[in-house]
Amino acid sequence: MAKNRIKKVVKVKDEETEMGTRTLVFTFVAMILLSLFIYFLTDVMKKKEASKKQEEIVEIDNNKILLGNLFNQSDKEYYVLVYDYKDKFIEFFDDLKNQYHDPRVKLYESDLKDGLNRRYIAEESNPKATSLDDLKISKETLIKISEGKIVKFLEGPENIRPELEKEEK
Repeated sequence: MAKNRIKKVVKVKDEETEMGTRTLVFTFVAMILLSLFIYFLTDVMKKKEASKKQEEIVEIDNNKILLGNLFNQSDKEYYVLVYDYKDKFIEFFDDLKNQYHDPRVKLYESDLKDGLNRRYIAEESNPKATSLDDLKISKETLIKISEGKIVKFLEGPENIRPELEKEEK
């Protein structure tokens, strides 16, 4: 009789151990699946957010040029307004650009503080520049190009405004 009792106790312990092992394996598999689900969910959300940001960045403004392209525009005659996009005169220049509507002479703009324009910035301007090598700008400037040559070089907001307002009429 003692042998039967030992066999029953061993059987019960094996079943309990097997149940515990199953529960442990099931819990482990469930945690792995949950972790993978969360990982893929966050990955998808990051990709969506990155694509939205990329769509916002891809905005191109054809009126903005670098000074290195000053003489390379396809128009026969055009203005290039050079100013610091973060300066105190930003509203003044934005108003001038918005009010300017002369279809004969296009108005481009260039950022005075853009790193790629740095080589053309100097203490003293050179209004008689004939090439990019000679070009020097010291402050807010309106340059009129006609047939690949500088025909007007106006510095300071007080000189730029009358020129752009005159061309409007």
